[in-house]
Amino acid sequence: MSGSTQNDCAFLFLTEACNLSCKHCYVSAHPSKGGEMPASIIRRAFEVCAQLGIKHLRLTGGEPTIHREFDSILAEATSRGFKVGLVTNGLRFLRMAGVELLLKQLSRCWVSAYGPTAAIHSHIGGELAPSFSEVLSRVGEWTQGGHAIGVSVLLKPGSAMESAGLLERALATGVRRLRFIPMQPDGRGVRYFAGDWSEWPEELAQLFQRLRNTSLCEEFQEITLNDPFDLAARFPDKMDSCFLRRRRMWSVVPTGDVYPCCFAAYETKRKLGNIMEDDIIRRLQGKLPLAERVPPCRAFSRSFWPGIPGKLVSCPVSHIALRARG
Repeated sequence: MSGSTQNDCAFLFLTEACNLSCKHCYVSAHPSKGGEMPASIIRRAFEVCAQLGIKHLRLTGGEPTIHREFDSILAEATSRGFKVGLVTNGLRFLRMAGVELLLKQLSRCWVSAYGPTAAIHSHIGGELAPSFSEVLSRVGEWTQGGHAIGVSVLLKPGSAMESAGLLERALATGVRRLRFIPMQPDGRGVRYFAGDWSEWPEELAQLFQRLRNTSLCEEFQEITLNDPFDLAARFPDKMDSCFLRRRRMWSVVPTGDVYPCCFAAYETKRKLGNIMEDDIIRRLQGKLPLAERVPPCRAFSRSFWPGIPGKLVSCPVSHIALRARG
């Protein structure tokens, strides 16, 4: 393997509200949906992150750009010296005035595409979501303007192999950063997207090999595939041209709960929107190993995260970077 890095990154879930309503999403099912993290808590989070030596912040949600104080939150984070990333569905962001000024404050910005093709994107994102073409064209335009922005592509079972075809279209529109996010077999996605999830890891393994073998990767600044199924361990001999990034994710959310996407729901001993209740119960009863399919996580008490409601969670996440330049 040609390299390995580990960085701490804090996810700040600014709001549980979203201006989309994707049927598979945990946000719409969260029992306290709609909560917004107060600015005072966010400022305290900045202080604690600095004390922990965390240099990277990721603003997410819900949809972070609809937080009433989003602009001032971003300005304060950058003024404190954090490298700030943004994850957005693009509905407001793609049409905001002065986006170029906002992008200058971000070390990375990821705009979501809900599949590798226009048809899948429309099916998952619904009528309200920006069109697939709009996402690619706007991200391409800002990329050519020198901004660190890319497309974060959601993958569902059965769609992975279509992702290789996305590379050519992305290049044609000026996109130079792609991040592939596979759905995982815990939660509403299992129910919403019927199919044989047992074949999902193998499908992703085939995608990894196809991406690695295409010369189109050389045209990109960054191509990353999240690695929830430990593909790196399956193909150690094929990692010679890749980086395996292991990043420890920390998370704090508006309502004092740990978000299920951080896989700490198993420690809360109650149902959260994105996790199937019977799966939690089996894990808690020891009938299904905690390590199966999910990375280990640690949840800390309020005393560890002083002045901030809820828990602070650390969850190691691996990413295979097929291309990582700059």
